[in-house]
Amino acid sequence: MEWSALLREVGGSTSLNVMSEKATELPPVLEDLSIHVIPGRVRDPKVGLDEVRLAERLGFKRVWLPERYSNKEAGVTLSAMAAATSRIGIGTGPFTLGSRLPLVTAAIGATLNSFYGPRFTLGVGRGDSTWAPAHGMPQLDYPAVIDYVRIVKQLWRGETVDYDGALGSFHGIKIDDRPEGPIPRTTMFHFGGPRASRAAADPAFDEVGFSPMLKPEVMYNSIQATRAEAERIGRDPDEIHFIAPVASAPELDEDEVRLLIAARIVIYLQVPELGSTFVRMNGWDPKTRDEICNHPLFASMRSKLVDNSFHRSELLEVSRLVPESWIREVAVVGSLDECVKMMQTFKDTGCAEIDFYSSSPAQNATLVEAWRNRSPR
Repeated sequence: MEWSALLREVGGSTSLNVMSEKATELPPVLEDLSIHVIPGRVRDPKVGLDEVRLAERLGFKRVWLPERYSNKEAGVTLSAMAAATSRIGIGTGPFTLGSRLPLVTAAIGATLNSFYGPRFTLGVGRGDSTWAPAHGMPQLDYPAVIDYVRIVKQLWRGETVDYDGALGSFHGIKIDDRPEGPIPRTTMFHFGGPRASRAAADPAFDEVGFSPMLKPEVMYNSIQATRAEAERIGRDPDEIHFIAPVASAPELDEDEVRLLIAARIVIYLQVPELGSTFVRMNGWDPKTRDEICNHPLFASMRSKLVDNSFHRSELLEVSRLVPESWIREVAVVGSLDECVKMMQTFKDTGCAEIDFYSSSPAQNATLVEAWRNRSPR
C-alpha cells in the first residue's frame, strides 16, 4: 500500500490539499461549539482518537486537551489527534506554563502547525498551586504568564527574543524555520477572579476561557471586568473572544450525571485553594464542602489530590453529597430543551463559544444537533 493511501486510511493526509478535500465531506462547523476530550485520568488515551474523529464529524469547531503528565502529554496527544482528522482545531486546555520553557512551548505550536496547518490554539493557565510546585514546576503569577505568552508569540512571528525577568534570562532565542500562515491563537483560562480578569485583557491573549463548574453570573462579572480593563489600556474589548467551558450530561440518568458532573465537583473541592475558590465564587455553602471533603473514602488517600488516588467511577457514593442545585447552577443537564436553554444562558454572559466539558462527543451528539437546529432568537 502506498503511504498516501495508508495515511488516508488512518485519517491522516500527505498535504493540506488532501485535508481540504476531506473537509468538504464534513458538515458545516459550529463556530460557537467546542469540547474537551478525554478529560481527567484515562487508562487508554487512544480513546481520544475516536473522540476527536467524532467531534469533527459532529461539526465541533475545535477540541481542547487537558494535559496530564502521565499518559496524556499534550504535544504527542494533540499531534495524534490532528493526524486522525482533517480540519478540527486542536488546543491545550490549559497548559501549565511552568512545565516548559517558552521556546519549547513555541516549538510545540510551530511543529503542530507545520505538520497540520493552522489548527493549533495555545490555552494557558497558572497551574495547580498544590501539585505543580511539588513536582518542580513553578506556579507563575499573572505578570509572568503575560510575559511568557508574549515571548511565545514573538517567537512564532519570527522575532529574536532577549529577556531578563521573572521567567529567567533568555538571549537570542528564536525559531529558525517557522511555518507559513497565521500564528496560533492564545487563550487564557482562569477562575473568574478580579486579578485574573484584569490580566486577561492584555493583548497577549486573543481569547479568554474560564473554568468549568462556575455559575453563568461569575463568568458575566468577569467578562465585564475584562472588557473594562481592555478599554482602560486602549484595547478594543470586542476583539476578545470569550469561552464558557460547561460540564454537560444531556439526557443521561442520575448515576451518569453524578459521575460526570458531581464527581468532578468533588475532585475540585478537595484541592484546598481550588475548592475554596469555587465555594466563594459560586456562593456555595462551605459546610457542605466540608462534609464532602471529610467523607471517610478520603481517609486513605495516597495523594493530596483526589484524582491521583481515585478514578471518577470510585467517587459515585461521595458524589451524592453534592446538592442537585449545585449541578443545575453550573452544568448542562436534563432534557434537550433544558440543555439548550442553559447553553443560551451561558452565551448570554458574553461568551461567544460554549466548550463542553466532562462528557464525550458521543454523549453530546443529540445536543449538538439540537443546538444546530434551535430556533433563532
